[in-house]
Amino acid sequence: LACALSDPGAVPRGAAEVLAPPEDEISSAVRWCKHCQLAKPPRAHHCSTCQRCIRKMDHHCMWMNNCIGANNQKHFLLFLTYT
Repeated sequence: LACALSDPGAVPRGAAEVLAPPEDEISSAVRWCKHCQLAKPPRAHHCSTCQRCIRKMDHHCMWMNNCIGANNQKHFLLFLTYT
């Protein structure tokens, strides 16, 4: 239940300014999501089902009706272990 109700680690909508690198570290490492029009942190991916970017996204679980990402991956692994 905790896995289905917890936030999977969605990138906040106002994160574009926060994730921009300092001017002395300008590189091509900043990636942009063409769907959300936001800067994506490393290992973030866009979920086509949820229509948002998720940090450390593993997959969108249809049984949980939620993405499995950075914040709820532990809950998902415990769910798999107990079932």
